[in-house]
Amino acid sequence: MHKIGLILTLWLTCSGLCLANGLGVHGGYIDTEDLGDSVGIGGKFQIDLPGGLNIEGRTVMYDDLGKDLAVGGEDVRTDLEIWPIEMGLTLDIPVGKRFSPYIGGGIGWHLLEADVTVGDVIHHINLDDEFGFYLVGGFNMELGENIAIYGEYLYRQVEGSLEDDHTSKLVKDAVAVDLGGFSVNLGLLLRW
Repeated sequence: MHKIGLILTLWLTCSGLCLANGLGVHGGYIDTEDLGDSVGIGGKFQIDLPGGLNIEGRTVMYDDLGKDLAVGGEDVRTDLEIWPIEMGLTLDIPVGKRFSPYIGGGIGWHLLEADVTVGDVIHHINLDDEFGFYLVGGFNMELGENIAIYGEYLYRQVEGSLEDDHTSKLVKDAVAVDLGGFSVNLGLLLRW
């Protein structure tokens, strides 16, 4: 399933880059409801539309989200890796020439993998991927004609279960988790 995700991400990125008016790279921080927090590196592209609307695609790779969970009646350590691939619309709020806040939202496909520690043995398993949605508020601060700093606050709603995608027999019972929560991105946007 992750090969399909990688192919889809490359396809969306290449398609988006052909039409994009901006390409950014950012650092991100996430705090999930059930599995704690993590930092990651990611990127986004932006396609400007008339009327202040923008199409955006973004992703960040978060790892080391972990918690002790009861799985199959046994306490195990679960360290989760989340890779959200998101597409949405934003609306620029005209405030000034160099500073441009925006709001928006969209949908996301969250690729999941986990390391499950039972005793002293670590098992790497693939999990069922989850769909969700997000809301975003952010700003672009122009540094020059073609470069800007951007900051974003996102709220993600992603509920799912830690359930094996049938590649391993370690996770037999689904464990419901809330992977939603807030995240913050801060990065550099190149515009043309």
